[in-house]
Amino acid sequence: MCGLRAPSRRSHGPSTAKELSTTVNAKRTRRADGGCRSGRAPFAHLVFRYAQGPPADVTVWGEECGLDNRYLESALPAGLMRDLSRLLG
Repeated sequence: MCGLRAPSRRSHGPSTAKELSTTVNAKRTRRADGGCRSGRAPFAHLVFRYAQGPPADVTVWGEECGLDNRYLESALPAGLMRDLSRLLG
């Protein structure tokens, strides 16, 4: 399951979660330094829940700052923001 938090909280089914995780995992990552996100409000906070183990979360900051999970971060091109908006809409 995948949830969205900010500005509202919604739950999405396994098919949306799979498409979101495939989209997010396809990006090249680097060690997160948190420099860009300072003072910015996130576009969305994704929480992936699994049958076993803890949930995994990803914060989507937008095209300028990309996305991160507190440990890794990635750039976020306009096309991916459009896809995320469509999937979460």
